[in-house]
Order: sequence, then structure tokens, then C-alpha cells
Amino acid sequence: MGSVMKIVSFIAIAFFCIITFFIGGFPLSEGYNPVKPGADTKFNETYTEDNFNKITIGMDTNEVIKLMGAPMGKLPNHASFKPLWYYSLNKEGKTLDFAWLKRAIVIGRNGKVREVQKSVKYE
Repeated sequence: MGSVMKIVSFIAIAFFCIITFFIGGFPLSEGYNPVKPGADTKFNETYTEDNFNKITIGMDTNEVIKLMGAPMGKLPNHASFKPLWYYSLNKEGKTLDFAWLKRAIVIGRNGKVREVQKSVKYE
């Protein structure tokens, strides 16, 4: 009788965990994908994470283009009124919607990298 109760308890706990996941986990579909972090990210054609990590503050834009290729786009008047070059976008997958990896740089008035933006976006 004790082993039957253990099996029933195990099944009940497993069922509770599965229900909790679907109720609590599915609405949070903008979650981070630890298996494939860039699953919902579209990068420029020549993007590599290693090369992006080599970008440093003060680097000339010609050096950035040589290292990374052309950005996917440029926002001439970013929120801080400085040009923003972006190397990734939200791909917005058709089946699951995961967080995406933002990779961008802010260019100062002197034409050099002022800021490197590397973050996970939940949009």
C-alpha cells in the first residue's frame, strides 16, 4: 500500500509541475532561450559574437566596418541625439517568441565609438 501511495504522490507532483509550467511558463513567451540565445535574433550577414566583443570605445568607424561589415541599419538621431548603428534586430519567430539579443553601437560626434550596447531585449 505504501508503494502505491508513493507512485500516486509522484504522479500528482509531476502533473502539478506540468500544469504550473503551462499556466505560468507559456504566457511568458518572451523568455530567454538558454539553449540558443540568438534564436529570435536576426544579425547582419557578417556578424560574429567574437568580433562584436572586439569593438571598444574610441574605435574609429572604419575599423568597426572592417571588423563587422556594414550595420543592418543606422538611426541618425538616436535618443541621445547620437547616431546608433545596429547589428541585430528582433526576428519575431512564427512559432515561439523568445527574447532577442540587441547588438548596437553609439557613434560620437568625433566619428568614434562612444558606447557599445549589448543586452537581451524582452519585447
